[in-house]
Amino acid sequence: MTDTFEQLREDVTGLCQDLLGRVDDTVAPHTAERLGEVLRRLVDGRLTVVICGEFNRGKSTLLNVLLDQSTDLFPTAPYPKTRLVTTVEWGETEEYHVRVTRDDGSVEERRITREEIDDYAGETAHGLGQEHTDATVTVHLRLPNPRLRSGLVLMDTPGVGGTFPAHSRITHAALRLADAIVFVADVTDPLTKPELTFLATAGTALRAADSEDALLVVLNMIDQRPNYHAFAEEMRRRVAERVGRTPAATPVHPVSALGKLHYLCTGDPAYLEESGLPAFEDALWRTLAARRIRVLLGAPLQEARAAAEALLAPLVAQETALRDTTGRELERLAAEAAAQRDRLDQLSEQSAGWREQAAARLEELHGEMKRRVTEAFDSIWQRASTELCAQEYYLTQPEHLDEQVNNECLLAMGSVDEWGARQATGIVQALAAESGLALAAPAFAGSARSSVVDLPSYRRLRPKKKKVYHAGPQRTEVIGAHWEDGSGNRAGVIRSGAAGLARTFSAAMGEKVGRALNVRYVQETRTVRGPGHTTVEIRNIPRSRLAARRAQLQSDLLRLRPLAQQVVTSELDTRVAEFAKAMTAEMESLIDRERESLDITLPLLEEARRATREEALATLGTLADAQQPLRTARQAAERLLEETEALAREAHAAHNGTPGDGGDEAGSHASGAPADGEEE
Repeated sequence: MTDTFEQLREDVTGLCQDLLGRVDDTVAPHTAERLGEVLRRLVDGRLTVVICGEFNRGKSTLLNVLLDQSTDLFPTAPYPKTRLVTTVEWGETEEYHVRVTRDDGSVEERRITREEIDDYAGETAHGLGQEHTDATVTVHLRLPNPRLRSGLVLMDTPGVGGTFPAHSRITHAALRLADAIVFVADVTDPLTKPELTFLATAGTALRAADSEDALLVVLNMIDQRPNYHAFAEEMRRRVAERVGRTPAATPVHPVSALGKLHYLCTGDPAYLEESGLPAFEDALWRTLAARRIRVLLGAPLQEARAAAEALLAPLVAQETALRDTTGRELERLAAEAAAQRDRLDQLSEQSAGWREQAAARLEELHGEMKRRVTEAFDSIWQRASTELCAQEYYLTQPEHLDEQVNNECLLAMGSVDEWGARQATGIVQALAAESGLALAAPAFAGSARSSVVDLPSYRRLRPKKKKVYHAGPQRTEVIGAHWEDGSGNRAGVIRSGAAGLARTFSAAMGEKVGRALNVRYVQETRTVRGPGHTTVEIRNIPRSRLAARRAQLQSDLLRLRPLAQQVVTSELDTRVAEFAKAMTAEMESLIDRERESLDITLPLLEEARRATREEALATLGTLADAQQPLRTARQAAERLLEETEALAREAHAAHNGTPGDGGDEAGSHASGAPADGEEE
C-alpha cells in the first residue's frame, strides 16, 4: 500500500504541476493561484505518526526498525533516554539539524552530525535526577529512506510520566500534530498510572474528533514472554476501558522490535516473521490511508479537474462557435454566457442565498462544537476531581495538576476544532454544489490555543525530614596491666617483679608463680565508641493534610469550571467566525474562477462571430492542439480520482475489518500525564 500511495502522490503532483505550467497567470490569475496553493499543500502534505508511551517500552527501538535501521538512529537505553521530540522525514540527502526556538520567537537551526544526535536528544546516565525543562529544542532528521518518500513523518517522544516531569509536557505538544498515535506498552509490565491517564486523555480527545481509530496500541517485547496471549487480551480490555471503546474495536498489535533488529542484522527471515512487525506496519499504513488519503490526494485531484475544466471550457465554446455555420449555436452560447454572468453576479451579491445558508449551517455547527467541547470538558473535570486528585503526585505538586488539566483541555479543544474544520469543508462543498459551482476542495486548519484554566498557587506538601544521629559501636581496649594481692591492692615490687619475670617466659608460668606469691595478673581496659553517622528520616505526609489538599483542589476545580467554559465559548465564537470568513473567501474564489473562465470565453465567442470561413478553419486546427493536453489532464484527474477512491475504500475496509466507504478524517491528538508511576 505504501508503494501505491507514493506512486499516486507522484502522479497527482505531476498532473498539478503540468496544469499550472499551462496557465497564463495574467489571464487566469485565480485558477493559477488555486492550483499553486493546492500544489503547495500536496507537496507539503505530511502523514505524521507520533510514538509515545512510558520510558523503557522500546519506543526508540521500534522507530529504528520501522525505518530498517540496524544501528541506532533514535537514542535507546534502559533508562529515560529521549528528552526531546526527534522528528525524521524524507530528504534527498542525509541531514541532521537541531532547531532552537527562543522566548522572543526567533528560531535558530544548526546542522549537526549523526554522532551528535544522542547529545541533543538523549539523557545521559549522569543526567538522571536532573529535570530538563528546555522544551524549545527539537531534533530534525532528513533521510533518503524509501519509507519516508510518501510524506511519512515519524516523531519520537519522551515517556509519559517517569523520571523527568518535563517529558510529559514535551509529549503533549508533539501529540497535537499527530495523524496517528502509536501507544507502546510491553508484555513485561502491567499498565502504569501515567499510561492509564494517557489512554483516558486520548480517549476523550479522540471521541471529540470522531477519530477513535487514530490510536494504535503496540504490545512490544513479546520475545521476552512467549505465552503472552492472555496478557494481550487483558491489555486489550484495559485499553478499551480507558479509551471508551469495546475490546473488539480495540486492536492490540503484539510485536518484537528486537526480533526485527535481529533480522536486519542477520537477514534471517524467521526473525522477521516472529517479530510481528510486517502485520503492524500494514495496519499503520491502512490507518493513515483510511484517514488521510482523500485529504492528501482527493482534494488536489478535485481542484486539478476543476482547473482543467475551467481552462478547457472557453476553448470548447470557441470550437463550437467556429463550427457553427448557421449562427444558432453561437447565439445559444452567447445567451448561456450572459445567463452565467447574471448568475455569478447574483452569487456575488451580499444578499445571495448561499450566504444565508452558510450562516445557518455554521450556527448549527457552532452548537454541535459547543456540545462536544462541553462533553469533553465534563469528562476531564470528572477525572481530575476524582482520579487525579486521588494521586499523591498531584496533591503534593498541584502545579502539575494545573498543567495536566490544561493539556487535556487544549487537546480536546484542538480535536473539536479539527472536527469542526472538516464539517466546515463539507458545508463549503455542499454550498458550491447547490450554487452550481465547481466542487471545492478547501482545507481549513486548526488553530493554536493558550491555557484554559489557571489554578491558584499552592504551597507544596513535602514529607517532613528529621536528622537522626546514630552513635558508633562500642569496643573495649587494653591500656595497661598490674599485679594485685589477695586484698585487691597492688602487689609490692618484689612479688610483682618475680611474677612478671615468670610471665615473660609464658602466661602459664606467670600464673603459677603468681599463685605461689599470692598475686594475680589484672589487665587495665577502657570502653571507647567508634565514629557515629547521621541519617535523614522521612515521615509521610499526614493523611489529614492530603485530604485537606484534595478537598481544596476539588473545590477550586468546581469553581473554575464555569470560567473555563467561558474561555471555550469565546474561543469557539472566534473559531466559527474564522470558519465563516474562510468559507466566504472560498466561495468568492470559486465565483471568481468561473467568472475568469467566462471572461476568457466571451472574447473568443466574439472572435468566432467575426471570423471568416477561412479564418475559422485555420483557428480550428490550432484549437485541437490547445485542447488535447487539457482533455488529457481532465481524463487523468478522473482516472486518478477513481484510483484514489478505490485505495481509500480498500484501506478503510481493511482497517475496520468490514467493507464500506472510508472517511477522510483529519489528524487528531491526545496527551499523556505524569503521575507517581505506581502500577494499578
